[in-house]
This record gives sequence, structure tokens and C-alpha cells, in this order.
Amino acid sequence: MRRVLVTLLAAGLLGACGSGGDEARPVTSEEAQTLAQVRFRNYDAGARVVAASTEDAQGPVHLDGWVDFVDHVGYASLDQEGAAPSLLTWDGESAALAPAAAATAPLPPPAELASAQRSPLDASASAEHALLLVLLDLGSDRPENPLLLQQGGARWLRSDEVQGAPVDVFTATSAGNARYWVDGDGLLRRAEVLVGGEWVTIDLGDSLDPSRLDALVPAEGS
Repeated sequence: MRRVLVTLLAAGLLGACGSGGDEARPVTSEEAQTLAQVRFRNYDAGARVVAASTEDAQGPVHLDGWVDFVDHVGYASLDQEGAAPSLLTWDGESAALAPAAAATAPLPPPAELASAQRSPLDASASAEHALLLVLLDLGSDRPENPLLLQQGGARWLRSDEVQGAPVDVFTATSAGNARYWVDGDGLLRRAEVLVGGEWVTIDLGDSLDPSRLDALVPAEGS
């Protein structure tokens, strides 16, 4: 699948931003190796818990669920003020909604969600669509090239913490359109991406067996 972050940059959905405070510096060779593995580590994990918020024409939207980075499908509860809770599934091409009994996404996904009518995803159509595609793009079946990351302006921004765990914060390009909070094991704990001119925070949690999302995997050739 064509790299979504690159597509969004070309479409102007991700604006430029500052690359950190006075302590920001180019990544070392070792840090470039760590950064190069971030998306592959998500793929290797299979599926991980994700939580993210954005805003569309109807107001703030909050997602809580999972992304299967191997099969490139996502599944989450969708909560929006003034609307009934929904269940959402998406892949790199389309998304489907179904009513939810509660504001949680049960596992395995209910059968009615797998058979729900799907609508095309368009990164230029809304911040919500763009976010769904960005979430899928946080996994890759191969590591990045660390040398190219260094040449492209990857930077170490600062030390930080996510839920009490020490992390290093990086940006992978000189444009600074995305930031990655990476723990000492090289695992991505948080990402921030500019979508529609606004920073969106994505928190990543535990991994789970991707087979629990099997009902959402698109059929071959669909």
C-alpha cells in the first residue's frame, strides 16, 4: 500500500511545524536504527490497542479500538457528542459503521459489522478519514532505511514519559509533520500527526492476537 503519510504530505493535509526546543538535534546512528524499526515493530506485534481523537464537521470524534498492522484493518468504537455510539471498521480503501450497544468495541467483532455497507475513504475528504489512514500507516512489513532517515532530517526532540514509561521523542523528517514517542525497547507508545492543520495524538497500548479481528479482514480481491 502506498505510504499514506507521504500521500497526505503531497495533498497538503499535514502542515509544517517546529521540530522541537533548543535541545533538539539530529539523530545518532543508533537512534536512526531505532527509528527505522518503529513501524516494523508494530507490524511484528500484529495488532495493538489504539486511542485517538480528531474533529469533523459535527464536532470532536474519539476512537478506541485496535489496528491490525499485518492485514491493515482497524476496528474501534466511535464516540461523538450528540450521536449514538457506533462501531467502526476500516481498511486502506473503505470504512463501515454499525450501531453499538455500548461505547466499547467488543471482541470478536459482531457479525453485523463485517456485513455492513462500506463507504470509500478519502484522505482529502475529512480529518476523520485522514486519521483512519494514518493509523493503518503506523505499521510496515519492513524497516525503514536508517541512513535515509538521517539524510532526510530525522531529529531527536527530547526525553519524555508516556504512562510513567521513559521515552525518546523523534521526528522522522526535517518537516516535523509527525512525532514518535519510543520507549527503551524501541516500541512506539504515542504518535502525534498534523491532520487538517491540527495535531492529533494517537496512543498505542498492548498487542493482541490478530486472529480476533479476522472477521474484518477484506476478502481476497475485494
